[in-house]
Amino acid sequence: MKNILFVLLIIPIITLSQTETYVNGKLIKSIIKSDVEVSTSFNGFHKDDGKYYTFEIIVYNGSSTTKLVKVQDFAAFIETRKGNKPLDILTNKEYQKIKQKKDKWQAYVARVRKNRIVDEAGQVVSNTKSSASSNTYGYSNTNAYASTSSGSYAYGNAYTNSNSSTNSSGRSTTTTTDGGARYAAQQNEDMKYEGLLTSQEDSRSQWSDVYFKTNSLPPSESMGGLINLKYSSGKNITINIKIEGVNYTFIWSQDESEM
Repeated sequence: MKNILFVLLIIPIITLSQTETYVNGKLIKSIIKSDVEVSTSFNGFHKDDGKYYTFEIIVYNGSSTTKLVKVQDFAAFIETRKGNKPLDILTNKEYQKIKQKKDKWQAYVARVRKNRIVDEAGQVVSNTKSSASSNTYGYSNTNAYASTSSGSYAYGNAYTNSNSSTNSSGRSTTTTTDGGARYAAQQNEDMKYEGLLTSQEDSRSQWSDVYFKTNSLPPSESMGGLINLKYSSGKNITINIKIEGVNYTFIWSQDESEM
């Protein structure tokens, strides 16, 4: 009976180890173990550089020793009809590679478009059409007269008519370039292209600044950031934050996301 009572008493303690609070409408779930508090919030789904679930992670070290927090020790899975399916958690380095790959392709497409627009800018096309025709007429008449020793006569008359007609037409295209218009287009397209490259670099830098990274966490200090989980359709998402062998497990439903 004492054993049963102990089990019944310990269950509420485990249940109450996770707290839920709202900050400006944003749900935050927190767990404290071994003097370390881990908080998570579900930012939602985004597809800027692929399809991802984005979570915000905050870790506070209330212990007297430095903790090593490694993203590689985190794990996540999603509930599907066939069971739980693992979700890949991307490190900052992995996500930056994905962004760079997409940015390079986007820049290539923009560069091809820019060159085409500049090549076509200021072009003036003129078409010239020409036609010619000639007619030739001819006429000839030939008479012949002859007599024989027997006193007979022969007479002949031949007529020849000729008529020829020739028609021809042609078309020529001449392309000239307006230097001023071409220069203006070059300047405009170069500015837009450089703006794209700057925007891409800013986006990568911003993501790197806010991304959760592996780090050593001294006592009485906190660290935080975003992590992306590769998307897969399903229901509840479980994310486990493991810090030096201690698991902090959170379950999130799709409707609990911020977006």
